This record gives sequence, structure tokens and C-alpha cells, in this order.
Amino acid sequence: MLKLPEWRTFQEQRVTVYQDDTLFWKFYLVPNYVTIRKDDAGKPVFLLIAYSFGDQDREENPDLPRGGGYMVLDVEMRVDPAHEEVIKQQLQKDVDQMWHELKRLADQSGKSVQGYRINSSHNLPRLSTSVSLGVDDVLLGLGADAPEAPPGDQPPKVVLASPTWVEGTFKVSAPQSEHLVSNRLAEGKTSLVGTNVASANLDLTPAGASFMVQTLVDPDGTGVTDLTPIQITYNLKFVARVPPVSVVASANTRSVYAAVKGIFHDFDDGGCDEDTVSHSEQNMEMAVSSGLVDVKIDVGWPDVPEDLVNQMRSDAMKSVQDALTKRLADKKPPPAPAADDPTREFVNRESDVFYLKTEMSMDFQTFTHKETMASTRKQEINPQGTLQAFLHGLSPQEIRQYVRKIDLDDPFFQTLDLKAWVFGIDWDKDPIDFVEVEIDYRGTDENGQPVTKATTFIFTKDKKEFAWDPSLIGAKREYRCRWRIGYRGHEPSDWSTWEAKASNRLSLSVTPPGKIDVSFKVGDISFDTVTKSVQLEVEYEDSTHGVPKIGTMIKLDAAAAEQRFSHWIFKPRSKPVRYRSTFFLKNGQTIAGEWMETSADTALVNEPRSENRLDVLLVPSGRSWAQVVQSVVTVRYADVRNGVMAEAFYQLKTLEEFKQFAVYVANGGPRKFEYQVVTTFKDGSSEESGWLNGDGDSTVQVAVKEPPELVVDVSPFMLDFGVTPVVEVGLHYEDPANGINESETFALTSKDIQTWSVPLSNPAKKDFKVKYTYNCANGQVVERAEETSPDTKVTVPKLLVPEVVASFVPRMIDFMQTPVVEVNIGYSDPARGQDVQKTFSFIDATPQEFRLQVDAAAPKTYQVEMVYYLADGQIVTHPPVLSNKTQITIPKYVQAA
Repeated sequence: MLKLPEWRTFQEQRVTVYQDDTLFWKFYLVPNYVTIRKDDAGKPVFLLIAYSFGDQDREENPDLPRGGGYMVLDVEMRVDPAHEEVIKQQLQKDVDQMWHELKRLADQSGKSVQGYRINSSHNLPRLSTSVSLGVDDVLLGLGADAPEAPPGDQPPKVVLASPTWVEGTFKVSAPQSEHLVSNRLAEGKTSLVGTNVASANLDLTPAGASFMVQTLVDPDGTGVTDLTPIQITYNLKFVARVPPVSVVASANTRSVYAAVKGIFHDFDDGGCDEDTVSHSEQNMEMAVSSGLVDVKIDVGWPDVPEDLVNQMRSDAMKSVQDALTKRLADKKPPPAPAADDPTREFVNRESDVFYLKTEMSMDFQTFTHKETMASTRKQEINPQGTLQAFLHGLSPQEIRQYVRKIDLDDPFFQTLDLKAWVFGIDWDKDPIDFVEVEIDYRGTDENGQPVTKATTFIFTKDKKEFAWDPSLIGAKREYRCRWRIGYRGHEPSDWSTWEAKASNRLSLSVTPPGKIDVSFKVGDISFDTVTKSVQLEVEYEDSTHGVPKIGTMIKLDAAAAEQRFSHWIFKPRSKPVRYRSTFFLKNGQTIAGEWMETSADTALVNEPRSENRLDVLLVPSGRSWAQVVQSVVTVRYADVRNGVMAEAFYQLKTLEEFKQFAVYVANGGPRKFEYQVVTTFKDGSSEESGWLNGDGDSTVQVAVKEPPELVVDVSPFMLDFGVTPVVEVGLHYEDPANGINESETFALTSKDIQTWSVPLSNPAKKDFKVKYTYNCANGQVVERAEETSPDTKVTVPKLLVPEVVASFVPRMIDFMQTPVVEVNIGYSDPARGQDVQKTFSFIDATPQEFRLQVDAAAPKTYQVEMVYYLADGQIVTHPPVLSNKTQITIPKYVQAA
């Protein structure tokens, strides 16, 4: 199978090469471009027909167009044969080098290449195997039983193959204008075989047909050298093997030990004997969600299947579970069973009984587990490109095989078909009566005589579109145009300059030359912290053309970031617009700027920047402002000698905000300032810093002394909500000396962590009480006595109730011999009407558990029956026996003598 990432990229040949994941001499060539398909004779599969209807046909049918065109083509992904040979030579060098290196390794080991072995193991979902393969099996050939493989005594020859294509579409991007293309079949599915051939066709308008003909064919009839206006995009997917996925799982042994220790106690009147350690996948998932076990997965490649990621997460949990069991507990041999014990054959003599270690004997080093797995995916590629002029170099006679003109009348496309519109005029608001447009069309006819055709369009409020359709002068379509505006109550404007055009769709954007329209926009102005508003004095005067001085006042602020100066002068604008800014600052200062000029239609207004500006940035600092209502910072500046005074007040409520104080000082004036911070807290207290001094451009950190608090996290990850649907956790903190008596009760119904915080008056006193109340599924309510918590991280212990538990461990089973093993469990308590039957099926080494809540006085024994399904189809059932063991190792099937 093809594997990722690519083996080599040949830039000059524009080809990407991938290697096979098993046979190192096998490669897959994928071109990074698309080409026109050629037939067996090497001719491009392409045809363009341009046609025109006659005048008589158009007169009889007015809806008939003047003509059109039709284009059909095939495209494919094919590596040029010459390029393929170059690529193959380089790949053969790669194969030779790899083969000799493998043979060198075999020789160094003192063994023949054929006898050199590679041991490997594979762990996959529901399957664990260990195999031994020879070098020749994997890399150098499969031996005599597979004659198609290369020999093992010399480097193999390069084999080229096609990827396994599974999905594919294509799209042809020709001109999109409806004036060029009227209909298209230019996208669809690819063949997914061979070179992924795709076929497309386009119906062209008269202009589109002429466009394509002139693009592909020179006036002398030969093929052009430029690129074609046709672009192809493929969207393909092929099957590939991706790099392996890596998983790293780690656990803090100390934290897990503290959590497990909480469940090691006797249940009151429960009849339990000695405690055992029992970890399940559910418990491990709880540990992961609570943060006790950290699992990180590096997929190494996008779109790794979710089921593979989940399998690796499960394997990591099992490994961490086994490792933590060895770290936390001691394994001791079980007591010898009695001679008449019917379950003695199921007891694992290796021992699976664990006892929790003491803290003195614990090794609290962090445990880490690493693993990798491989997978396959659908890899997407998008080869694309502009088709080259595949007709280049062909003679006029050869071109006629691919591009044909069908003249149904002469001359070809004989009318100009010009339509015109104007834009930019507000007929309801602007003092404009009309827009006059002149068209001048000149050329030389078929007899060599000069010909001139002209017309005038008058656009008004009620007439906004004109059409002109003269016969073509020869084949020429170029013309020129100009316009002028008729003002209401004034002389028309001057004519615009002549503009050359070639399109038969003339859209004129008319900007009235007799109007001043300048937009003033806010640039670098801080309305949040420095500037309150800006006043602009704007004026325009052109005495040369008889325009007297006109002006206005404009205000810019946070609510109005753009204002316009608009005025009709009915003359061309020949002078710049003058404006002057006055800034009103939040500190009470007023800064007047100098007169400025602009000839543009937009002007940006910025705050004045100079060396005389003093900037002070106020930034909150500290760990947290959770108990802060606000900090009020007062900043003031005083220069009595030069008469510059400024003062401003700022509110800070969170760590994320900041404020800025700015003042423009006099030349040579002082740059010292004063500031004061007054902070109020949610408990009603406050603090005042007094007046502090600063000098020059500064960043002032506004730090507050936040009251201390007690923060408690309640973690319910150990709870079994099937047994206890609702668990109440009561928290109580008391500090009589400071008059604090706070309590909170959480009703836990999910694994979400709950947080409780209490303000402290005495930071040294952080002890608090905790009480657990368990509401059981059978209606029973169990309360534990209130106790002092040793830590602010409260892990709620699981309620241990009387139950029958049996954990079945299939580690001894040979699943090649017995692919399926069933364990049938039966429990009966006639006195209380309880009768439970359950069957467990084992197809891999994953343990399974039977758990049943019972009455304290109920029997603790159960009946177990084992059924083996052999690989040859036989079914062997062991007689049922009674047992009270909490863990049974399922024995391997042994055929009777």
C-alpha cells in the first residue's frame, strides 16, 4: 500500500513520488499538474467550433443570436514518458542503495540474507500477535513460492504502480462571464482508473467563440505560444498508510495513592473481610477526567480515525492501571483452598491478591507510558493548472483539425452591439439634469476606405440605458468615448478626455467635476483614554474660477468616526481643501493644530505627536482582582510657570483593562506628575495609596492588596452514581474570633468538580469541616460523621455497600485455540426474591466484572459455568460450580486425555 509522506518530489518534472509500505522497490507517481489528453497517435483530444448566423436568419428570428461556439476537450493526469524515465533512473539508484545497505547488515550479523530474521510484534484491537520474518520476506523478495517477487541475491528492479483512487471530481475553469459562456458541462467525477480522464464541453457566445479562437490561434493561422484561458482543478483521494500515532500517559503516584486510600475501609456491618484493590476502565476514565492521570495523544497526521485514537487511549489506561497497582500495593500468595473447595481449580496460584502499601514503603515517582500504532487514511490531493497552448507549433492546415470557423455570413460577427450605462449620479439629490456621452467609431472597410460612425447618448433620470448596434468596420471593435454633465441652473461642465474602449458593454462611472466631497476619518486617535473630541475647521476657495470661500465646522468623536465636507461649486476642483484640527483632551487641555491641505477625497485625522507630549500608562497588576470592586486612579500635572494644568480620573475594574493619561507640556517644561490610587473591595473595605510621584513617560502598575480567601475543590470522580444517584457534601468554615461562619452544601449528580470560596480574616486559619450524605438508589440514606478535611482538594469517597463481586481475568486463555469463551453467572436469593442470570463473552484478554448489590444478610455465593468454543467448531461446557471468590482467572482449555 502507498505510504505517507512522499518519498521524493521532482520539481523539474512536477511529479510527487510515494513509496510502498511493504515493498521498498515499488513506487507510485502522482503528477502535480493536469494536461490535455492525447490519443494513441499523440494528437490532443480537443475541438473548437466557431459559427455565426446570417443577417437574413436574424431578421426572420429576432431572438436568434449572431452566432456562437462549441468547445469539447479531454484532460488527464499523465506523467510525460521522458520524465518518467528520468524519475525511474533516480528511483533505481535509491533502491540499489537500500538493498546494499540491507545486505551489509545481514553480512555483519554473520548470516545469509535469506536466513537473516526480523522479530516483530503487533498489537491491534482485539488481536495480539508475534511473528518472525526474514529480510528476504519483507524487503528482498518472497522466495520461490512467490516468483513475481524480485530475487534476494541482487537489487530488485523498480516497479511503478498507480495509487488506489477512491474518490475524485474535476472542475474546468474557463471564462465565467455569461457574455462569453452560455452553457457548460465543466465539472463532474473522474474515472478513478489509469490517468483519471475527465471530459468537458462549453457552449460559447459569439464573443466567447471569438475570444477562444483568438487566444489559441495566431492571425496567420498557426498555434500561439501563450497559455490557454482554461484551468483544470482535480479533487482526488487515494488510500495511504500514515505515520504512526503516539500516546503518552502519565500519573502522579502520590495523588492517586491519596485518592485510593480513601476507599480502603470496612463497610459497617457489611460482612467484608480483607480489602482488595480493584481498578476498572471506568475508574481510570474518572482518574483521567479528574487530572490524576494525564493522557496525551500525538496523532502525527491529520484525520487519524477516532476509533484508533480511542483504542490507544484504552491501552494506555490499562498499562497505567497495571503499573499503578504494582506501585500502590503488595502482591501476596492467597491462602491455600480447602481440599473440598469446588472452586480450587479456578484459583490462580500466581496470586492476584493485593494489599495497599504504607506511605513509608511507597515509591512516589511519576509513572509514564508510551506507545505507537499505525493506520490508513484517505489522502486528498488537488492537482491543478492552466493548460498550455497544446496547439503551439502546428501549421494552419493542422490547426484546422482542432479549431474550425463556420462562416454562415460575411463578415463574421458584423455588428458592434454596444450597450451603455452611467453610474455615480444621484438623480434625486444631485442638481444634475443630464449626462451627455459621445461615441466615435472609426476604421477601414473591406475596400480600404476610411469610415467614421458616431452617435450621442443623453442620460437622464428617466433614461438610464442606451444601445447602439452599427455594422462592424472590417473586424475592428475599438471605439472612443467622452462625457459631460448638464447642471440644473448652470452651464454644462467641460467635456472629459477621450477614452479608448473595446467592450460592447460600456459602464461609465461619472464623478461630477463641480462637486467638492472630502471624507474626514479618525486615524490614530485614542478616544478611550486621551481625546474627548476633535473639531475640524474646513474651507475651500478658488477666486480664479469665481468660487468664493466656503467652509464649515466638523466634529469627530467616538460616536462619529467619519464626517464629510460636501459642497457644489459647478466648476472643476482646482485647489486643495484646507482644514485645521482642534483637540479637546479628557484632562481638560485644548490643543490647536496648524492648517493643512488635501487634494484627495479622504483625509485621516491623527492625534498630534511631539516630544512635548507626556504619556502615562496605567496598568493593573497582581494575582487576581476577584474581590476588587474598582480602583480609581487620579493623575494630575501642574506647570504653574507656563500655565499648563491637567487632571484626569480613571476607573480600573479588571486585570485585562488599562488606561492612558496624556498631556502636552510647554517647551522646556517639567515632565513630573502625581497620581493617587483608591481601591474599594466587595466586603466594603477600601485602601488609599496617598499621592505618589512619577517622572517622564511611564507605565504605572496599579497593584491592590486583595483580601485572602479559602478555595475548596470538591472532586466526585470516585463516586458510583448508579448506587448513590445523589451525594450531598456539606462544607463548613468557622472563625469565631473574626465573626466568620460560612457553610455550603453541594448536591452531586455528575462528575463535575465543584468549587467553594470564603473570604478570610486570618490567613493562617484554613481548617474546615466536611460531611457526606449518600442517597442510595434503593431509598436508603447513609450519613458519615462530620470531619475536618486535611486538604482543600476534597475527593468524595465512594460508598461501599454489600454486594457480590466477581472479576474474571482471561489472561490464561489461548484465543487461537478457543476464539470465544463464555462465562455464565447465576445468583439466587429466594428469601428476598432475587434471581439474576448473566453471560460474559471473552474474545480477547480484557477482564470483565460481575457486580450485584445485595442485602447484608443475603448469601455471597454464586454459580459459575464456563463454555469453550473451539476453533474447529466444537463446544465444550464445564459443569457449573459454586464460588464466593471476588476474582477468578479463567483457565486455559485443556483437551481431556
